[in-house]
Amino acid sequence: MNTLKKLLMAAVVASTCATANSTELLNNAMQSWEFQQYQAQLKQEIIDTHNSYQTYIKESGQVHTMAPAAPLSSFEIRGAISTQYPQWEFVTESAFSTSQNHGGNELYIVTREVGYANPASRLAKINGSNLSIIDTQPVTSGNLVVGYLVIWKYPHTNFTSGSATASARSINFPNNLEDDRLYIR
Repeated sequence: MNTLKKLLMAAVVASTCATANSTELLNNAMQSWEFQQYQAQLKQEIIDTHNSYQTYIKESGQVHTMAPAAPLSSFEIRGAISTQYPQWEFVTESAFSTSQNHGGNELYIVTREVGYANPASRLAKINGSNLSIIDTQPVTSGNLVVGYLVIWKYPHTNFTSGSATASARSINFPNNLEDDRLYIR
């Protein structure tokens, strides 16, 4: 019985440490100067592409809809970070693959969407496994929302390489599907 208790305590401690390390990698990476600059660049790309949306953010920080918004016009995978390459690797719109080798216990990607996706339609997968949304940030031009940046997490701890796909469907007419694919080395 005493051995069983020790094994259970060891498992709890290991699990707690893994969760703390997981949060630490993403938090440190999102706070880095390079990521802040890249995030600003992605937001500016969205603002420059579309500037006549109908959703706005009040001073209180709440998002409110005024009228029908422009359809989703772009949804792209634009970066990756992993335990093996622990800083954001930023990828261009036309990239087919990351240039760095990623892998290890954690993997995150960032997608950029221009326009309005139906939140329930957002989907990202790597090697067939669904990723979970960790953070969704509205991109604004003045007080108008013009797009979103979304951070996704790979659910497994054994990533080596594979094909990432991401897609979303426009929240309004023409309800088009936008998607992207990126090979993560």
